Amino acid sequence: MKRFVSRVLRENLVFRRVWSGQTISLFGDQISLIAIPLTAVLVLDANAKQMGYLVAAELVPNLFFALHAGAWVDRRGRRRQTMIFTDLVRAALLATIPFAYAFDALTIQQLYVVAFLVGTMTVFFFVSYSSLFVALVERDDYVEGNSLLAGSRAFSFVAGPSVGGILVQLLKAPYALIVDSISYLFSAGFLASIDPVEPETEEAEKGHVVAGVRYIVTSSVMRSSLLATATINLFNFVFHAIFVLYATRELGVNPGLLGLILGAGAVGGVVGAGERYDDGAQRELAEELGITAVAPRPILKFQYEDADNRVNGRVYSCSYDGPLKLQAEEIVDGEWLDLDVVFERIRQAPFCPDGVEALARYLDKLASVT
Repeated sequence: MKRFVSRVLRENLVFRRVWSGQTISLFGDQISLIAIPLTAVLVLDANAKQMGYLVAAELVPNLFFALHAGAWVDRRGRRRQTMIFTDLVRAALLATIPFAYAFDALTIQQLYVVAFLVGTMTVFFFVSYSSLFVALVERDDYVEGNSLLAGSRAFSFVAGPSVGGILVQLLKAPYALIVDSISYLFSAGFLASIDPVEPETEEAEKGHVVAGVRYIVTSSVMRSSLLATATINLFNFVFHAIFVLYATRELGVNPGLLGLILGAGAVGGVVGAGERYDDGAQRELAEELGITAVAPRPILKFQYEDADNRVNGRVYSCSYDGPLKLQAEEIVDGEWLDLDVVFERIRQAPFCPDGVEALARYLDKLASVT
């Protein structure tokens, strides 16, 4: 049984509780992701413009508050308490929708307000979580811990909309939101059951937010990542704003089928999430070099960090005498080289710095055992 359960989950009680709460909460979030738009369309007869406003109300807090929230949390500390508070507030806010619907008092304006406030609380939750994470797991377990949370997120993308659509069809869209409200209570309960040693707070000084903006602007990696993410999100949210309206009103798709369609589109994320280092090394060896007859042997763990990058990785070795089948999308060419030639080329032209570091650590490891 142990081989099917991550070592981090088995050995780290604090992280296991946080992961459990987040898994339940992420599942509830995906139910809301379909139930709130369906409430607007099916209950309040919202039009395309109103659906755009609804999506914007949920996203605007990220634009307005993310940088300031991060600076505030770093100075204040008490990240766990902040996360519990935001969970409880989000639970209460979502509960107002079925309550108002039960008394025939629900309006599109209430949905705007709830979406905006829930979005604001979500910003504070995740900036707190990002800095608390380092207190939950050891440095060597960062990748595995993040992978587990990514797996939960990917699974919620599949199961959440599917269950949400069924709940909307069996009940009513506003009542389906009760599930997400309860999921936030579970998350708050799990967080209340732990007491990790949090990272130290920063002194309140002027210019922290400006320094954050300057770092993003001057870092080519961060700037490119931000622009790429912003572009993807722009079109994803344009799609999200009108898809539910179009599918239900123009195509006549019922909520249950709509949830299954949205869930099916996220199946690929479940397949790719949660991959172990060893499995990833074996897969890359097969995909990029066409080597399947032998297994890579783990040598060492390493961390690389510079002004623009932070990498947690592992180095593997493999003894193989046979033909290579290079993956055209990843590798243009390959050749066998002596180490002297490799280091000469490194001095003459830029190479991937974490790869150079990994090679150096590997050679040091070999030297220490010979």
